[in-house]
Amino acid sequence: SLIDGWACTSCARCQDVCPAYASGKSLNPMQIIHDVRNYANDNYSTLMAGETPEEDMIARFGEDSIWACTTCHACVEACPIYIDHVPKLTDARRHLMMERMEFDEKVEDTVMPLMATIENLESDSNPYGLPSHERGDWASDLEVKVGEPAEYIYFAGCAASFDERNKKVARDTINVMKEAGLDVGILGMQEGCSGDAARRAGNEYLFQMLAETNLATFEEIGVKKVVASCPHCFHTLGKEYKDYGGEDIEVMHHSQLINHLQAEGKLPDPSHDGKVTYHDPCYLGRIGGELDAPRKAIGGVDIETERTGKDSFCCGAGGAQMWMEEHVDDGYDRVNVIRSKELAETGADTVAVGCPFCSTMITDGLSAIGSDMIVKDIAELVWEQIKANDAAIEAKKAISTEISNAVEG
Repeated sequence: SLIDGWACTSCARCQDVCPAYASGKSLNPMQIIHDVRNYANDNYSTLMAGETPEEDMIARFGEDSIWACTTCHACVEACPIYIDHVPKLTDARRHLMMERMEFDEKVEDTVMPLMATIENLESDSNPYGLPSHERGDWASDLEVKVGEPAEYIYFAGCAASFDERNKKVARDTINVMKEAGLDVGILGMQEGCSGDAARRAGNEYLFQMLAETNLATFEEIGVKKVVASCPHCFHTLGKEYKDYGGEDIEVMHHSQLINHLQAEGKLPDPSHDGKVTYHDPCYLGRIGGELDAPRKAIGGVDIETERTGKDSFCCGAGGAQMWMEEHVDDGYDRVNVIRSKELAETGADTVAVGCPFCSTMITDGLSAIGSDMIVKDIAELVWEQIKANDAAIEAKKAISTEISNAVEG
């Protein structure tokens, strides 16, 4: 961190791409790096003597800045000298969450909803606080394996398990996988939260508990291939679980699997109706490095946003912001509204997304600006096209039958 502080060239590229900064919040990623350097310089004698300065790093950063980060990593991507801004803020959150356990009055309105979320994760393993035995109810009529060995386990995640809008995404994903003839199952009530929100919020102990519980379930059932429609689950399960024994588990985003199945001929060639634009989720595109599969899965994108791919602008939900209260000053827009305006400017009919949080945030943002654009997940667009193709085939069969009957008559 000290090396980062002294290496910074003050080019302000991180500042220019930060969604929190763009929405008028106090967080400036460049200033965070300057704070590290200046704190070390200002307190050099005290630190070198092994003593504790009166001011700590939390005070230097400011709690309002610490809690404003969406962990989208746009600052990291933009930095020409590879400074890693985000861990400095998440480390500060760990200190606040696990050691200090108290917050400034000016951030209480922001953080208190998050504390309720943490309590729900501790008691019910989901941020909504709903009973864990209801976790698999969305698939009750899909004739899918539940808690049994299967080649592919669909990890629904909390949003697709409990949020009504995103339950449809989970159902369509299962339908697409079954259409391709895959052996697919879900964990049902044995599935727990991946722990993304807990780790981004700074509750490392809770994250590790959730991770170890899920990994024990994976081992018991013999899970080897996991499919997730949530990029936060995709990232957490696929990358962060490796530190806790998940090295042999292959984790893929549902768009990656769908694109692979299309290439193998197990699903129809991709296509879509109307003009479609695509919003790259931060944890899939910029952080996960997957840009092509979602686009290919829906048959391409008609109109790209100005900021797209690894330069995409955050929806505002990452970094556990989905569970916090966002406050913006007069003259500024919320992060999701900023992004929604960019999407609306494309003139497309539909916004394709590959993340349940992005779906919620962009839907709300488009509503706030009065746009009638429709937000659909990758799986929804693919399943719609499959059903449309099937309907067209059935219609042709019906016409052929009518012609044959007429000729025979």
